[in-house]
Amino acid sequence: MNKSKDLLITIIAMGCATMIAQLFTLFTNNPANTSISYIFFIVLISRYTSGYRWGVIASVFSVFAINFLFTYPYFKINFTLSGYPLTFIGLLLISIFCSTITAHAKEQTRIANEREMMMVRLNDFNRSLLISKDSDQTIDITLAYIHTLLHRDCLIYFEYEDIKKQTSTCDPACFEEFSVKTSIAHVLKEQTIFKDHSYTYLPLDQLGVVGIKDLNSDTSLTYLSLIVQQSAMNLEKQVLQDTHHRLSVETEKEKMRANLLRAISHDLRTPLTNMIGASATYIEAKEHLSQKERDRLVASIHEDSNWLLHMVENLLSVTRIRQEETKVTKTAEAVEEIAAESITRVKKRYPETQIKVTVPDEYLLVPMDATLIEQVIINLIENAIKYAKSTQPIELIVTKTDTHAVFDIIDYGVGFDTEDMETIFDSYRSNDASKGMGIGLSICKTIILAHDGEISAKKNPLGTQFTFLLPLGGQSYES
Repeated sequence: MNKSKDLLITIIAMGCATMIAQLFTLFTNNPANTSISYIFFIVLISRYTSGYRWGVIASVFSVFAINFLFTYPYFKINFTLSGYPLTFIGLLLISIFCSTITAHAKEQTRIANEREMMMVRLNDFNRSLLISKDSDQTIDITLAYIHTLLHRDCLIYFEYEDIKKQTSTCDPACFEEFSVKTSIAHVLKEQTIFKDHSYTYLPLDQLGVVGIKDLNSDTSLTYLSLIVQQSAMNLEKQVLQDTHHRLSVETEKEKMRANLLRAISHDLRTPLTNMIGASATYIEAKEHLSQKERDRLVASIHEDSNWLLHMVENLLSVTRIRQEETKVTKTAEAVEEIAAESITRVKKRYPETQIKVTVPDEYLLVPMDATLIEQVIINLIENAIKYAKSTQPIELIVTKTDTHAVFDIIDYGVGFDTEDMETIFDSYRSNDASKGMGIGLSICKTIILAHDGEISAKKNPLGTQFTFLLPLGGQSYES
């Protein structure tokens, strides 16, 4: 297509040059002006055609056309005229030189434009990398950019510690080919550009390999090397960020684990000490104690035993759902039954407590782990009983929105300080000076988050309100 276009341009230009030369001859009666016309159009041909060939062809044609059409004897080729061979050589050299200079200038302009476009594209690529959130996104951006730019199938192999990603614009099975596996291993080891019969491979530093199919241009390879270097730098930065984040998370986990262990140690030691003291007093001095005092000691032991059992139940619950890759099994449960069972269990421990329950009139089913949600309700109500010292009945109110079931536990007691609200669900927080139980609210938060819900607390003028939300649907659960 380009050859036909260049040939057509050459023919039209030489035709125009011949007509203008004819006009020069008629009106100026000076055949010397004809060469100027041809040289001008030779320059135009060199400018608007590809390569040097068409300009040279036009130069040779011009010399013969001037000799044949505008040099006596007309319409004959005659190089025997006195001085004409020198004129012929000079005109030919001038024409070829003009053609070459023009073609060279055009090529330099093309190269400069390509480099400018390359820089613009690299800047666009860098901006895309800056907004990538992780290594997977960086790899996908790099793959799409190379494929769009070079119109070649490409592949990227990325490996960091236990993370491995293989992606390509062609058949993913290419990674199983022996030649591809061998080439990737070679590039990772040697960190050099490697070519086989199909792909050109470039190293992403020590992190991976980029392969481009049927790449045969040195310019494309240079450009590609710049892209791969930018991508490798971004991947290294993200790997460092991931490592730093992982270390920060591990440090925070260790810190929270230590705080949790301290809280548990305190929580266990206090009731055990009370039980040991009460039982020792009963054993050693029971003959000197009245029946009322004995009953009081046994009741104290019984109370501390129940409290220890409750704390162990909480610990087992949170351990169960905090295990890695363990998901909460949800079944459709009636809200009325969950509320009734929770209140029954609370009443067994605190028979004198007054609790007011409000549930929707409609039969409301919510996907949940019934045992865990009951544990949340019990924890929140016991929190109100022990620490809020509510002056009015504690309220459990269940309502429904379009997407969630909403549980509100409201007390009318002393409440929490406003500054405590931000840390109220932290596992290291201690709610009780005597028995701590600083993990109770943290367990509530863990259970609700495991149900893809939300939990919050806010201070009311007359007490505290705890609210947690459970999704009504839109996710799979056993029924």
